[in-house]
Amino acid sequence: MARPRKPDQDKRTRWDALYVTPSERLEITKAAKQADLSVSQYLLAAHRRRGPSADRMGTILALIQAERELAAIARQLHAVPTDALVLHSDLLAIERSFRRAALPWAYRLEGDAC
Repeated sequence: MARPRKPDQDKRTRWDALYVTPSERLEITKAAKQADLSVSQYLLAAHRRRGPSADRMGTILALIQAERELAAIARQLHAVPTDALVLHSDLLAIERSFRRAALPWAYRLEGDAC
């Protein structure tokens, strides 16, 4: 069975109306690649007034927090022997914070109460 077709108003069509210099094109292409988006997605995101990297802010903050927490765990391991269960619990909390920041839809689907 074939996939259902999109309504006409939801279909995207090619629109060649952008005039740029070669250096501008290279700059836009590079920025889109850095944001891990296609040029089309990058330009649409810029048009919608939300930066392409704005969606990644939660992930970046989670990375910063995880780095701090991992450094604290490393310092604690050198200072005092730590129970494996406590260490596992700390690492699991870091993993869950990543999941909440980077994959909020997966977190909601799993119904993880922690």
